[in-house]
Amino acid sequence: MTTVLTSRQIVCVRDTKVTNFNSFFTVVEKMRDVEIINQIIVVLQISANADDLSSTIYYFRRLNLLQFTMGFFNKLFGSAYQPIKTYNDFWVWFSKHEQQFFNAVKKGTNIENDFFKELSPKLNELKDSLYFLTGMNSDSKAELILTPDGDVKNIVFVEELVAAAPILSRWKFTALKPELNINDVNIDMAGLKFSADNIHFTGLSNPFKPDDIHIKITHDELNDGNKDAIGNGIYIFLDNFLGEMKFATTIDNLSIVKSSEIEDDLIPVEKTKILPGVA
Repeated sequence: MTTVLTSRQIVCVRDTKVTNFNSFFTVVEKMRDVEIINQIIVVLQISANADDLSSTIYYFRRLNLLQFTMGFFNKLFGSAYQPIKTYNDFWVWFSKHEQQFFNAVKKGTNIENDFFKELSPKLNELKDSLYFLTGMNSDSKAELILTPDGDVKNIVFVEELVAAAPILSRWKFTALKPELNINDVNIDMAGLKFSADNIHFTGLSNPFKPDDIHIKITHDELNDGNKDAIGNGIYIFLDNFLGEMKFATTIDNLSIVKSSEIEDDLIPVEKTKILPGVA
């Protein structure tokens, strides 16, 4: 039986098999009061795997209550729950489950539940705003690409995390999205297509910053009504075509404009790879 009382009372869960903590901590999040949260008493008979609780830490981190979180878990589990605090902690955890994760990626039918929902909260424990891509690199090896998704300040963190990865025969670990061949980049989103056929650019010079790279870029279907969608698609296209590191660190200014606003000759988007600092 679960009873949720008022914010000045105590939340008490007795004789309950808990397999999903998200709904319980929604109540905690609504309180948004450290004094009240510290009054919470939970009496549980827990059969769920302790790893399932890693997503709960994310809720506390959003509330800036991580210092309370570990004391909370220690009361529930003693030393059974092992938080992810270091690169090594993460890779030790991953190594324990790597065969299960490999099978999920190779099979591909239930990858969301069998891999993504396991991995995402563990990365959140280590650092917020980390993302990942995965797929089969070959018939016998899966690839996990870790990415800050364009957040430059997290690039070094991702590189260090991957550098600390163990050697696992079934896995290849990659820091940041790698560059792709122009023929392999075809984005279809918001009813729009993004490819080498419909994206062009021109370079701009700045006499006060001669080393900076400034470009104007356009899409054949750009208009006032879809500029945001076109902008998002172009950023995703370049992120994949140039590679995450090059796109994030070499193009200093990018303007998305209609082709009618570009006076110079339009250059095919694949030529962005020969811009200074990109090639």
